[in-house]
Amino acid sequence: MKKSVKIISASVIIIAVLIFLLPYLINANPKDIDLTIHLRGVYKSKINVIPLMGDKNPIAVINELKENNKATISISSMHLPGEFLLHLEYYETESSSRALSAEAMIILYKQDVEMWIHPLHINNLDSTYFHKKEKENTEFISFMKKNNKNNEMLDLLQNFLFSYDDKDSDFYQSAVKELNKRRTEHNQWIDEKIEKNKGLFASSLFSLYYVPEITWTGSQTELKQSYINNYFSHIDFNDTLLLKSSSFKPWMDNYVNLHVELVKNPETTDSLFTMAGFNAIEKAKHGHPLVYGWVVDYFFNGYESLNIQKGIAMLAPYIADPNCMTQKRQEIERRLKGITTLVPGVPAPNFDFEQDGNKFNFREFKTNAPYKLVLFWSAGCPHCVEMAKRVHKWYQQNNNQNKLEIFAISLDEDDVDISEWKKLKSNMQGWHHILAEGGVNSPQANSYFILSTPTLFIVETKNNTITALPNNIREIEEAIK
Repeated sequence: MKKSVKIISASVIIIAVLIFLLPYLINANPKDIDLTIHLRGVYKSKINVIPLMGDKNPIAVINELKENNKATISISSMHLPGEFLLHLEYYETESSSRALSAEAMIILYKQDVEMWIHPLHINNLDSTYFHKKEKENTEFISFMKKNNKNNEMLDLLQNFLFSYDDKDSDFYQSAVKELNKRRTEHNQWIDEKIEKNKGLFASSLFSLYYVPEITWTGSQTELKQSYINNYFSHIDFNDTLLLKSSSFKPWMDNYVNLHVELVKNPETTDSLFTMAGFNAIEKAKHGHPLVYGWVVDYFFNGYESLNIQKGIAMLAPYIADPNCMTQKRQEIERRLKGITTLVPGVPAPNFDFEQDGNKFNFREFKTNAPYKLVLFWSAGCPHCVEMAKRVHKWYQQNNNQNKLEIFAISLDEDDVDISEWKKLKSNMQGWHHILAEGGVNSPQANSYFILSTPTLFIVETKNNTITALPNNIREIEEAIK
């Protein structure tokens, strides 16, 4: 069998290098900064500085800082700007036998930061505070204080309007007017804060707290839809600092979750989530290529985890767009190829496997069952384990064992997961259990274009052709009728 060789053009290499370097080049801090911490109120403490984005390992550590002393540590520019967790392991008194924990979030960017920490009151601004000339954290704390106060009334009015039953009354209309006035004032205040604090990382975070407009006419569904339609009205997709924020993904999660409220039956879920992704990406593609690419990657991850093939297929034109600086281009292209290649009616990819010391071939495997089920799963994936257990329980019922021969291919690679897989498979008798060497990069996974689990294929035994790609028991039953 000939080994295929791919010729990679210079332009592809350049794009790959740019994707790797741009997060460090755009809005990167030109220098390292110093973080100085004064300890108050306890005998001593160890302090870890942990980034909230990316690798969650400490980037700096103060091994021991005693009361009324200070320590200065250098924060590398490669980690800036960013939000960080200060994790303290402190001893309240000299005679304390065990350490207690306290945590606080801080923002670091261009300015050296000096702060005083009292672990017993770490979130009390009278006990834990910053130098009077510090800007990032001072502005963010001040912003959040007023933002939370504004939202108390905005949420109260909004919840009232959603639940009020007489939308034609003067009372309802006056409440709408009051909400719109307060929402406009709130958003204008955010505009002013962003303008005033240009140059601060915090100003990019402010934009995630705009309140979208709602058109207060129509049904509950129409009200929610108008909120969704205006969700991106105030966001600047050209701002790459959003990608450094730990709040950006939860903000996008909230947008997706709003669509969950619109789901009327399971059959509409895939279409709604696909439309959610399409609308978000259409907005993002007019922004910075890195932000555009991040949004595409975000929805690909979601579609892949839920096996929403319609959504993955929707991503095809964006992957072909050179302005889309996705970090998952190869994964998405591979998945798209799988969607178009492995469809009902085509031959199922072949593979060899070993069982009880004997070697077998999938296509040539002798069975009286009219169908074969290929299940890719992982013991390290709770959703996969749940699916495998449900399928096995169903398999033992009625006459199902005579209808299907099941090949359960594990993509586990970690020693802990493999050990768990061995325990689980012992409770799933009657199946052909296969541990694919190489996991998601194994020959079996590659031939079936697997990037995530669980994934299932129904194969007709007689011709070894794929007949269905079920997502649940009901679809398995439909495929083998």
